[in-house]
Amino acid sequence: MGDELRFHTMPGPSFSSSSTPHMTLLADSCSLFGLSFIMILFSFALVSALCTLYVVYSNTRRLLELKRKTALEISERTTPLSYEQHGVSHLAVIMDGNRRYGKVNSTQVPTNAQQSELTALCSSLSGRPKGAATAQWVRQQYSMFLSLIQCSALDGHRLGGEKLMDFIVYCIEMEIPMLTVYAFSTDNWSRPSQEVDVLISLFFFFFDRIRRMSETYGIFIRFISTQPERLPRHVLELMKEVECESRHHHPRRITVNVCVSYSGQTEVLAACNRLLEKRLHTAERAPVTKEELGGEMLRSVTQADFEGEDASVFSSPSQREPQLMLRTSGEQRISNFLLYESAYTEFVFVEKTWPEITKHDLIHALGQYAKRDKRMGK
Repeated sequence: MGDELRFHTMPGPSFSSSSTPHMTLLADSCSLFGLSFIMILFSFALVSALCTLYVVYSNTRRLLELKRKTALEISERTTPLSYEQHGVSHLAVIMDGNRRYGKVNSTQVPTNAQQSELTALCSSLSGRPKGAATAQWVRQQYSMFLSLIQCSALDGHRLGGEKLMDFIVYCIEMEIPMLTVYAFSTDNWSRPSQEVDVLISLFFFFFDRIRRMSETYGIFIRFISTQPERLPRHVLELMKEVECESRHHHPRRITVNVCVSYSGQTEVLAACNRLLEKRLHTAERAPVTKEELGGEMLRSVTQADFEGEDASVFSSPSQREPQLMLRTSGEQRISNFLLYESAYTEFVFVEKTWPEITKHDLIHALGQYAKRDKRMGK
């Protein structure tokens, strides 16, 4: 049997129960390593995200600080901008917020007796005397008028008129050749009757003051009204007198267009009707041009008698288009003002009410306009 072929089986690895803890430890080590690796990746991602957020925060903070400093520099600037610096040849203003300002700052409510007296005084202005006695009579009437509305909500309108007087001087200082202001829209006729009476009376008093101011400062005052027939006769007569007188003031430093009983939609409609009437009375059948229609805009209450002279007021039809429109009191709409003329007008909206506006606010608005990229559709 010694030569007998024998097969020997090699002993294999022994998996005894004593080796199980080693395998468990190895598995736990692998799991711990994987978890550590994931935590390291997460940490790197978290650090990277935090770094990105910090960079964004730092850049945003620097940008806000730069804007704050720039705004502060502009708001603190007191030196008027010249025409070469701002480039605005025609400024339009919607003087909004007078009533709101009056309500917030009023300290008394007129009694029934005072309201009746105010109504009677407003009606009496139609009896304006002529000649040398006019100036003294107007001063007396205004003194009584002021005593009745002062410290009431209606006084906000008077303060708005005072601001307009100051604002015209600001524009002269900043070499703005033309200013157009929205004083009273045709929609304003629907306001309470006493408020309308006060507004119309204020027009009478302030137009008389503007008459004297225009001579001192060399101002050409033009009154634009698309529904002049709704104005009291004595107010319309005064408007025409002031406008005719101011035509002779030289040197002319600024032209101020005061829009009273005005509607932008009615202005366009009236312009079209005038051009249609011209076509019907002539053999001309050519289409209406942009220049013709533009030439019918911003017609004053006396322009029909001074067509040749008024042709020089606007050196071109485009000059009727304001480069910049300023609206106060936080509202952001055009409110039927200069609808045709404002095709490429830049807008600046100010939170302050009109009586609160300062020279700094005008400087800031002109500065904003100067920085904008005016492509005019190109």
